[in-house]
Amino acid sequence: DRAFTDIMKLVNRRKVTSMPTYHNWVNDNVRVKCTVSSVTSGSGTAQVVFVVNTNSGFPRQTDLININNTNNEGEGVQGYITAVTYGSGTATITARSAAGNSVPI
Repeated sequence: DRAFTDIMKLVNRRKVTSMPTYHNWVNDNVRVKCTVSSVTSGSGTAQVVFVVNTNSGFPRQTDLININNTNNEGEGVQGYITAVTYGSGTATITARSAAGNSVPI
């Protein structure tokens, strides 16, 4: 490396450069609390469909969720969202257990 830059300097073919600065962030909340208004099917299984009250673009598919459930006490993430459909002020969420089919959400 150093020999190459020395040669380029001797033949006056060197340009001074700098590293670009990138700022990649989204100005959104990392976490959103939702209130469950109804559970429509699958309660106590590895997949649950429920309706939450929300007025934002959250939740989204593949988001991780935490649920207050004694079966998953002490776990960091209890589930992930596999499908979302939005209604008027609500979102219908299909969620799967992060621990697999043997652990209920």
